[in-house]
Amino acid sequence: MASAKPVKVSSGQLSLFSASDTVPVNNLPVMVGDSGAGGTAGLVPAPSAGDAAASKFLKADATWASVAAPGGGSVSTAEIDFGSTPVWEKSFIITDAGVTSGMKIVVSQSYAAATGKDQDENEMDSFDFRAEAGTGQFTLYVTSHDGMVADKFKINYIAGA
Repeated sequence: MASAKPVKVSSGQLSLFSASDTVPVNNLPVMVGDSGAGGTAGLVPAPSAGDAAASKFLKADATWASVAAPGGGSVSTAEIDFGSTPVWEKSFIITDAGVTSGMKIVVSQSYAAATGKDQDENEMDSFDFRAEAGTGQFTLYVTSHDGMVADKFKINYIAGA
């Protein structure tokens, strides 16, 4: 049984595509998203300008969407300062009017540069975070994994029910 092979017309002659040839986009199928009955493989839709900065992802229905925070919350950023004397652990009060007692708070290290630091300095330190919600604030307990730390770091957090 013969298998189908893609061909092209070049100078009026038919020839087989090689690995270095470019297939015209109009000749390729477009992805059809799943609407309940399954989708179709193909080219994905191009993201709009700014979609990468907004951390959008391609959904199964072939649309670009933002990541929704659990409990309807949104991602917030804060800067913490361990001070100039290196320490293994420290606690911080993070003020946020949207936080209420009993909320769950998820915290991660931001890889954005803190004030006066370069972004690549984040690669040298990692932390464990624990948070306890209060009214209009939460207490953040931070423990270093990689030795004593000093200076400033940014964190990202989500507070939700």
